[in-house]
Amino acid sequence: MDQSPPTERQSDREQVFVKARCRTSKWHVGDASLSDISAHGCCVVTRTALTKGQSIDIRYGSNKGLPAKVRWVKGLSAGVEFDSPLDPDDLEELLSEHRQSSSKVSRLPLRERKAS
Repeated sequence: MDQSPPTERQSDREQVFVKARCRTSKWHVGDASLSDISAHGCCVVTRTALTKGQSIDIRYGSNKGLPAKVRWVKGLSAGVEFDSPLDPDDLEELLSEHRQSSSKVSRLPLRERKAS
C-alpha cells in the first residue's frame, strides 16, 4: 500500500539527482537514483519494490554503504531516513558534485507498458 510523503521533515532537502545502487538483501542489488537529499534522508527511485519499514543500503560513488529505513512508498519512489545523519562535509561534497550535473542526469527509465 502506498504511503504519502510526510509534511514535516527534520531538515530541508536539496534537489539533485545521483546515480546509485540499492541493496535490499544479501542477494539483491539494483540500480537507483537519489533526489531530494538532506543529512537525514532522501527520495529513492528504483525498479525494486520497496515497502514501508524495510531496511536498505544505499551506495553511490565510492561510499561503502549508507543504511536507511523506508518511511513511505509511492509507486517506484520511496522516502528513506538514513540510520545516521550524513556528515555535513560529506553532504556538501555530494551536493556540490551533483548540483552541477543535475540537469544532465536522468531518473531511471521506466519500462514501457504493453498496450492491452
